[in-house]
Amino acid sequence: MNELAIDKDTGVVSAGEFKLGPDLTPAQWAALPPLSPARVPGYLKVAAGGKDLSVLAMFPPSGEVLLTLCMADLNFDEDARKVWHDGWLAKQLGRKPPYKYAWGEVVSQLERRSGVSVITVAYPRRKKSSDPKKLTPATVMRYLAEKVAPVLKDAGFSADPAAGRLSRTKGGRKDVIAISCVRSKYGGVSVNIFLQKDRPGKSQTSTNLVNVTSKPGYYIVSSLEELDHAASMAAWALRDDALPFFSKAAS
Repeated sequence: MNELAIDKDTGVVSAGEFKLGPDLTPAQWAALPPLSPARVPGYLKVAAGGKDLSVLAMFPPSGEVLLTLCMADLNFDEDARKVWHDGWLAKQLGRKPPYKYAWGEVVSQLERRSGVSVITVAYPRRKKSSDPKKLTPATVMRYLAEKVAPVLKDAGFSADPAAGRLSRTKGGRKDVIAISCVRSKYGGVSVNIFLQKDRPGKSQTSTNLVNVTSKPGYYIVSSLEELDHAASMAAWALRDDALPFFSKAAS
């Protein structure tokens, strides 16, 4: 397998035919196949410098594309991991930091909040391709329901996009995912996702997706790019966190 490399002229991070760069979209990232059998959900694991690097793409509402790279050898402490990151970047980019280019910036750092050493490849803000006024609550609700439905199909959920609902019924048990969209006072459309389970002989249990996931479960979207990102994150959170919630016994 080809090892990961950074092109200092274009900013593209690649390994053979696998390429990530300034034009990467949330939909393209979500569609990438795993590059190893042991793919951590949401991450890609790629060979680099004789080690494995975990790669994560993020698409914040501000419009940047951020790639986070982290050498995945658990035998390294964070100081040693940063030394390895610094050496790998120097070989890739041919000089010492700072690494600032017309296409963006590369930084090796020890994150204060997580305490983990990472490499961040940051591409600048992209031009939004849609008029926020065209993203109505109804269109956002329908779009999200349609996009997350395939992820939950194997779990028995069927979608009613117009109502922003996905549901399944089995043996008298009913599970409902409800997508609520309203105009945000900050601009754009705010999205909340609610989970509801009914069990025979028990009281109904309802909660917000935010309460059962460690991943983002609340979104404000004001462009097609942000809507695609919200759809990808919602599908990931629903698959990994909502399904276990529905499997737990009702209180």
